[in-house]
Amino acid sequence: MQIIILLAVFLITIITVVVVYNLLTARRTKIKERLDKYSAIERGMMGQAVTFNVQEETVEKESLKERLLTNFNHFLTSFLLTASLEDELQKTNLPLKVSEFIIIALISCFSLGLVGILISNNLIVIILLFLLGLISPYLYLKYSQKKRLDKFNEQIIDSLTIISNSLKAGYSFFQAIEMVAKEMSAPISEEFTRVLKEMNLGASPQEALTSLTERIESEDLDLVITAVLIQRQVGGNLSEILDSISDTIRERIKIKGEIQTLTAQGKMSGIIIALLPISLGGLLFLINPEYMSPFFKHPLGRAMIIIGIISQILGAALIKKIINIEV
Repeated sequence: MQIIILLAVFLITIITVVVVYNLLTARRTKIKERLDKYSAIERGMMGQAVTFNVQEETVEKESLKERLLTNFNHFLTSFLLTASLEDELQKTNLPLKVSEFIIIALISCFSLGLVGILISNNLIVIILLFLLGLISPYLYLKYSQKKRLDKFNEQIIDSLTIISNSLKAGYSFFQAIEMVAKEMSAPISEEFTRVLKEMNLGASPQEALTSLTERIESEDLDLVITAVLIQRQVGGNLSEILDSISDTIRERIKIKGEIQTLTAQGKMSGIIIALLPISLGGLLFLINPEYMSPFFKHPLGRAMIIIGIISQILGAALIKKIINIEV
């Protein structure tokens, strides 16, 4: 009977999440269709002049779904956490809104929590699975950010070469940026395209470039943007400055590669030390569950597990701090 109740709660939760997700995404398709229609008309693809009945669209009443969507998004944006999440999502290539990310986190949280309830009666296990489901989407978000940032840093040198050659050929700086946006792949093409769009919408060059550095937390990009902004104020040969910065970035990448080679043994030691107690404990639990049961049933055993987990985290953090050498 308890399992049936838990399954019913799980199904109700999934249905609720699906309904809320549909409410959040129903409007996106409609807006995209209107934008595509407008773009087709602007490019002359429709072959004739089309008049828009603005009054009809303005008088059109919002449906219940749209009102719920608007109210829910306004409710979410009233919290500081959602504003921070929106900034974090802009740093990734995940096509998600804040509300969608929160829904995914809730699904993961309730799913793993329900698995913990079904497979174990231990409250600590249930809480740990619940917390794991809650933080796993955020950990994947951070992983996606790092992956995108690494790809961006790999493209900076080639983009600086294109900008420098374009400046030598007589292009302006922002024409050179447009060249990078056309020739390079994502993510650097997406970010430079956004810079150009912000300037077309009325933002100053300094504001657009500063916004770029806020979205992309890259030391190499900060160096480039700082040099460009200083050059715009005091003058100078920008192509030579960018060539010098490009050489500096190349040397930095070379030194980082040498450091990674020298610290590889330390990283491997940290991984082995962190996984050894977990693997050994799991193996003993499979061989002789009664021998390991006091760790989960006796209060002293639970305290030892908690202390061991904390010690493992501190040890891994210290090893990472030692081998993480800033260049």
